[in-house]
Amino acid sequence: MKTKALLAILTIILWSCQNKTSSTHNKTNDSIQKYLTLAEIDTLPNAQRYQYNKKAFSFIDLTKNDTATRWYLYKTGRVYYHLRKYKDLKSTFKTLEKKSFFSNDSLKLGYAYEYLGAYYTELSKNDSAMAYCFKAKKVYEKLKNHDRTVMIYFDMARIQMYECDYLGSNKTALKGITFAKSKNEKRLIGSLYSLINNNSNSLMDFNNAFEYSNKTHYYDSLYYPKIFNKNDIFNDYAYIYLYQKKYEKAKINFKLFLNGFKPSISYSSYAFVKDDYAFCKLKLKDYSELPKLFFEAEKIRDENNIDNGRQYNKIYLSEYYAVMKDTAKAIQYAQKAVALSKSFKNPSDVLVSLKQLLAVDTKNAQKHAQEYIQVSDSLQLRERRFRDKFARLEYETDEITQEKETAIKQKWIVASIAGLLIALGVLLFVIKMQRNRQKELLLVQTQQKANEEIYQLMLQQNATEEKAKQTEKKRIARELHDGILNKLASTRLNLFMLSKNNDKETIDNALKHVSKIQDIESEIRDIAHNLNQDVFRDNTSFTTLLEKLIANQNQISTTIFTLDMDATIQWEQIPGSVKMNFYRIIQEAIHNTNKYAKATKASISILLDQKNLCMSINDNGIGFDLTNDNEGIGLKNMRQRVTSLNGKITFNSEANKGTNINLSVPVM
Repeated sequence: MKTKALLAILTIILWSCQNKTSSTHNKTNDSIQKYLTLAEIDTLPNAQRYQYNKKAFSFIDLTKNDTATRWYLYKTGRVYYHLRKYKDLKSTFKTLEKKSFFSNDSLKLGYAYEYLGAYYTELSKNDSAMAYCFKAKKVYEKLKNHDRTVMIYFDMARIQMYECDYLGSNKTALKGITFAKSKNEKRLIGSLYSLINNNSNSLMDFNNAFEYSNKTHYYDSLYYPKIFNKNDIFNDYAYIYLYQKKYEKAKINFKLFLNGFKPSISYSSYAFVKDDYAFCKLKLKDYSELPKLFFEAEKIRDENNIDNGRQYNKIYLSEYYAVMKDTAKAIQYAQKAVALSKSFKNPSDVLVSLKQLLAVDTKNAQKHAQEYIQVSDSLQLRERRFRDKFARLEYETDEITQEKETAIKQKWIVASIAGLLIALGVLLFVIKMQRNRQKELLLVQTQQKANEEIYQLMLQQNATEEKAKQTEKKRIARELHDGILNKLASTRLNLFMLSKNNDKETIDNALKHVSKIQDIESEIRDIAHNLNQDVFRDNTSFTTLLEKLIANQNQISTTIFTLDMDATIQWEQIPGSVKMNFYRIIQEAIHNTNKYAKATKASISILLDQKNLCMSINDNGIGFDLTNDNEGIGLKNMRQRVTSLNGKITFNSEANKGTNINLSVPVM
């Protein structure tokens, strides 16, 4: 006994701990999700979003490696990426990479590779970025995740463009487009065409630039109809004209774009276009609004923590002050442009900045020229090395894939042959065993089936008996409470009047109720014999029964009851069960009013509303507390009676404002 008690206590303790752990786990997940939701609201200040995201990350239990932990790492890492918090981004996705690898979660591993590639791209570490892109591509292709595979093609083509490998970038982008079309994954086709458009501009291939710009906008309008902006066409055309040095046409298109553009959509694009629009005005010797437009563009970047484009803003300002013969400022802004380009680790931008510095700082022209030549040579060497590395990565990836596919095929062949032999041996063994045991199993199954059928019959019989018992108990309880108890209460009240008055009228009235005790005895006998039509045994109409009931109550009660019935109701067509239950509900309501309400007036209204028989009972008594959970048996019986008729009932009551009971039941 002691051992059993000890086991029971231990079970309760373990169950409690498990519940507490589960509750804590749910609360933690709710906290993570709450702060993540706030961090993803892009209308909030970035600093506030960053704090929310850090809070969400702090709730992640890094000691675990379950699906939820890896999912939350991915979600918080994405927010860090959009907020340009690259240190946090790297740390988060490095953690996700390890956990996904050990848990064999290929999809999350692909996400980790993809965003680590984006991290190194933002830091201009394009070799590392490309290596991670190849890893992600390999994972997504294995998973047949076509949408993410197309995204990796876009990332790879973009990295090649940053390395000035424009032809290689176009080749990768076209591969991505071909793959997307073959797999019906067209979401990023417009973005890939946009990359080819930019590369064509850099290669001075302006005819193709216009062609791919039109393709970009066609696909964007087709697949993003709700967010597509026709103004983007002006922007693309403007840059093509800018590369062609057709400054007047470029300026017109930039102006059209700015007139219809909402800065909040992309402050980075807005700042770029404002700079380039101002640059076109400078080239056309239209100095109105200059250098104000350049300073406005830089202010947009400062307010929104945007670095992209700062170097070109400084180059344009240097060129402006050179035209204005302010050599000191021209040199100052050119030097800033060089410093920014070097910090961004973008050799092509360094060359453009050095070229401007060389043009304005003639005293140090030789020094700047030497640096320009060094950067140019290193850029060419870097471009060649990057191409070689890209080709090697592509070759190695294809080679590894082919080797893996060959190895997998060989394993499948060996495994298939071995499996076939094992299956054949097992099959022969099973056939032999089945022959030996077939008769025995058949006998056991037959006996078991017979036992199950007997058991099911016993269960059904017990269930039927129990249901009948419970139904009968409930019926008798309702009949005793609603019928007999109410009549006894009425008789008791009338006989009680003898203690107050001994006049002949009171005695005659009391004697009438004494004779009704015989009716109560008869009703008890009916209940004992399972009879439900006790109050409707004779041919008395339902209207007459109710009127007698109300008249009788008005004689013995201090409450004045009134009865108002719809004359159009044909009671002979109303089912007997409905009339019986309405009668019992009225009896119960009268009993409650006499006993508890302390009311002076009470009204009972019955009407027919289309297919529903409706009743309303109102009194002006002291009311009762509806919030009390301990509902009396009288109210419960009312609810049960209405529910049994598929009807609805409501109770409304306030202190000193009376009670209102409304019910309706379908009768047609």
